[in-house]
Amino acid sequence: MSTKNALATKRGVAMKRSTQTPKPVRAAKPALGVSQILLRADVIPTADGRFEVKPRKPLNEVEEITTAEATRILGLKSRSMMYYLMDHPIASKYLVWRRLSPNPRSNLRWELPSILRYKELCRSIGK
Repeated sequence: MSTKNALATKRGVAMKRSTQTPKPVRAAKPALGVSQILLRADVIPTADGRFEVKPRKPLNEVEEITTAEATRILGLKSRSMMYYLMDHPIASKYLVWRRLSPNPRSNLRWELPSILRYKELCRSIGK
């Protein structure tokens, strides 16, 4: 019986012995012409169970501001009020923000056009 085809048992499981050395694994070649541009989009569920993807502007084309600046523009008393607006059902439809890290306590960046739209909405309601 040759060692190439012999069966060895290890912990009750039959295994085939191999005298061949493993081949080195080569890294995959990157595809040519592929650029790494991060795109943002809204994913909206439709009535028939599918999803609709609506692309947004890339991050480098949108002007972003800090929470303190957004508070000043909206005329709020403190920055904590901005966090309350994040949970408000109407404000969350108009305001667009992103976290700088996955940590829920991380800094936020607010899109300036959404802050200005929300400010105009609040003015029109107050009239």
